[in-house]
Amino acid sequence: MEDKNALVLRRIPYGESDWILSLFTEEGNKISVFAAGARNSKKRFGSSLDLFNLVSVTFDHKPGRDLPLLNEAYLVEGFVALRNDLTKFSAASFFGEMISEFLPEKDPQHKLYQAFLGFLRTMESQAFLPDHFIPLMEHQLLSHFGFQPRFTSCLICQEKLKASQSYYFHGAKGGVVCLACHENTPVAHSVYLLDYVTIQKMLSQLGRVPQDWPKESWGADETLKMRKALEYFIQFTVGKPLKSLNFLSQILLK
Repeated sequence: MEDKNALVLRRIPYGESDWILSLFTEEGNKISVFAAGARNSKKRFGSSLDLFNLVSVTFDHKPGRDLPLLNEAYLVEGFVALRNDLTKFSAASFFGEMISEFLPEKDPQHKLYQAFLGFLRTMESQAFLPDHFIPLMEHQLLSHFGFQPRFTSCLICQEKLKASQSYYFHGAKGGVVCLACHENTPVAHSVYLLDYVTIQKMLSQLGRVPQDWPKESWGADETLKMRKALEYFIQFTVGKPLKSLNFLSQILLK
């Protein structure tokens, strides 16, 4: 029997009354557990298994079972404001799907767990600034998974970025290209023109916890282009569309 604190990342219906849960533990592991009767019985688990709740769980590894069996789940920290705000909930769903797609099981990422929990707490406790909170979190997650885009020098000529200049982000290559190299290099995938100041602002927040991110907007136009660039790169890297990202994009357009 094991006891752990974990975030509820995903819930997959199984049969008529069960859930298969994807949990993100405080050690930074992604695990799947079987919650028998959890969909129909409110007495056993109540609302503790709502998405993105931080819960204390107890589960058993039963002989002959593919998945551990969830025995108990107690709410440690809920995110009511997040679930009542469609934009916040959509953002949490997108990053939860990113973690589910990129993070293999039995590959602990404690700092990633802390970053995601910090992001949930930040959205719960204050006004949400999607124009720069979302690209900052996208950049953080890509860095944790080893897919950090190259924002320090041109991918082609290797020249370091210069102030007061703009650079093209090549979604398929995962980095920036200077204007001169861009003109001489055919591009088969989407590109986004990013300004130097926005790139530096984003790089300055890498590794900082979400609670310490700037509370003021950086400018919607430039950070929108940064978000679009990173999201193209994410989907290109995953190799398939992410449903939660498509839904989030529709919400942010309204």
